[in-house]
Amino acid sequence: MAGVLGVVWQQRQAEKARLREARRDRIRPIYYDLLGVVFKKLSDGGVDASDPKVEEFFRDLKARQLTLGASGEMVQAFNEWGRSTAQAQEEGNDLGAVLAWEVLLRVIREDLGHEDSNLPPLELLRLFITDFDEHFSTD
Repeated sequence: MAGVLGVVWQQRQAEKARLREARRDRIRPIYYDLLGVVFKKLSDGGVDASDPKVEEFFRDLKARQLTLGASGEMVQAFNEWGRSTAQAQEEGNDLGAVLAWEVLLRVIREDLGHEDSNLPPLELLRLFITDFDEHFSTD
C-alpha cells in the first residue's frame, strides 16, 4: 500500500511540475514583451501612454494576457505599478517611479519561478541603470 501511495504521490508531483513549466512557457513571452516596451519607451525618453501602439499593447496585455496567464500577485503588482508610477510622475518623483518598477520586476521573476530572497534591493534596477547610485539616493 505504501508503495502505491508513493508512486501516486510522485506522479502527482511530476504533473504539478509539468503544469508549472507549461505555465512559465506561456507567460514568459508576455513578460518579455512588457519589458521590451517599457525599456524601449524609457530609452526614448519615457513611457507615453498616449502613443497608439503603446496604448494597444497595454490594452491587450491587461485584457487578455495578464487576465488569463498571470498570477494574482502579478495582477496586483501590475496595477500597483501603474498607480505608483502615475503618482510619482505627478509629484516629479523619479525615485518613486523606478522603485515601483523594481517591485514589478521582482514579482515578474517570482511568477517565472525565480527565488530572489538573496537578491539585495535595487539590484535589478542596477542591471539597466548602471550609475543608479549616482542618480538616486535611497537613504
